[in-house]
Formats: sequence, structure tokens, C-alpha cells
Amino acid sequence: MTVVLQPWQDLRDPTHAACAAEIARLQATITELTLENGLLRAQLQALTEQVETLTDQITKATAARYKATTPSPAGAKPPRKKRDVNTTRCNRTPGIP
Repeated sequence: MTVVLQPWQDLRDPTHAACAAEIARLQATITELTLENGLLRAQLQALTEQVETLTDQITKATAARYKATTPSPAGAKPPRKKRDVNTTRCNRTPGIP
């Protein structure tokens, strides 16, 4: 039985050997980049967690600085102080506009 090869299946062709070498090189590059991608994703995750931790610390420190030192009293507010009489009137002398 004779196997008929197509031109692209001829293993003796120098173009086929060059393509096979290129494919092997590209597969090795893909493997390297996949490993590097995994490392960078892990590093990104760690840095993201660190940023969240630092942001929480800053938020808590800022909130503590601006927090009221004395608690507001519970219950009803005291009544307003009455104003003095005639405080809104103009002090004009009679007869002068």
C-alpha cells in the first residue's frame, strides 16, 4: 500500500522542517508567556489586596481624626433663647428720612 502525501505533508521538504521548527519555538514561547502571565496575575492579586488594606487603614485613620470627641446628648433640644426687643428696627431719628 502506497501512502500518497500532499505537498504540505512531505517531510523531506525543507519548508516543512522550517515550519515545524517555528511551531516548536512558538509553542515554547506560549508556555513561557503562560507561566509569566500566571506569576503576574498572582502578583496583581497580592498588590490589590495590599492596596485595599492600606485604603481601609487610611479611611479608618481619617474617620477617627474627624470623629466628634463628645457624643451628642440624647433627647429633646433646649428651647431657643429669646431675642432682645426691637433688634431688627432701624434707629432713625424722627423727621429725617
